[in-house]
Amino acid sequence: MVDEISVKPLTEKQLLDYEKLKLKPNLTIKQEGKFLFYNKKEDSEKLRDTILGRGAKSMLNEVYIREKYNKQTIFFSKDYNIGALNGTLSEYRSLELVANFTGERFKVNKDLISNQHIKGKIDAYTGKSIKNATKVVEIKTASSMSTLISLINQEELKTKYYWQLMGYLLLTKAEIAEIYHVLVTYDSNIINESVNRYLSKVRGMGLPKQDIDKEIENIRFNLTFDEIPVTQRIVKFSVTRNEADINRIKTKVLSARKYLVEFDKAYTSMNT
Repeated sequence: MVDEISVKPLTEKQLLDYEKLKLKPNLTIKQEGKFLFYNKKEDSEKLRDTILGRGAKSMLNEVYIREKYNKQTIFFSKDYNIGALNGTLSEYRSLELVANFTGERFKVNKDLISNQHIKGKIDAYTGKSIKNATKVVEIKTASSMSTLISLINQEELKTKYYWQLMGYLLLTKAEIAEIYHVLVTYDSNIINESVNRYLSKVRGMGLPKQDIDKEIENIRFNLTFDEIPVTQRIVKFSVTRNEADINRIKTKVLSARKYLVEFDKAYTSMNT
């Protein structure tokens, strides 16, 4: 959804003025100038919603490879990412922490849901069913304390999931989507694995036992957060349903499909 063209939308006041000018039979020179200005901005907005950015095209190439050949790019890492792994293993505990804190009874969703435009897996919701939810919830388990507090007073970081949440509202009838960034103690398996990796690294180095024990204690201490108040371990961000932005998603999806068709033609005919 990142725009290649930077366009500031018309304000409510400008939109109202624009609609009035459309109905006027005879415009003055000044009014004609304003009308052309509004019209140009409206055209730019429409153009913006049909253009795909470089990042979107790169992701669509991955989609093309997966859908056509069932292949995917494998990324090899020197060290396994304990933050990402903990996000997967601790998802339920993070949701439980949020539910206990808010007092709400969330229903866990385990299914991938889709419509004619997009598909996605929503973590939890309130309401009769996922399709008829009143509110949808996304849980992000923070990898560290610094990751969580970096969200404080950083609107850009907090809102980078805006389009993901708006996509969830497109998939459901919900009016509100919330994302909770949560800090929970690491899964015990990850803590033990981190300790074992450290022991494997220093084995045979002749380090004093007290230094080794101190580092093990340091690892365990910095991967546990239960002593910190819950109020300081949850950062919440919410969005309300915006039909204009939902329609923007639909337009971008159509542009993405058109891009894939054109890409397929170019790719399959390049050596013929």
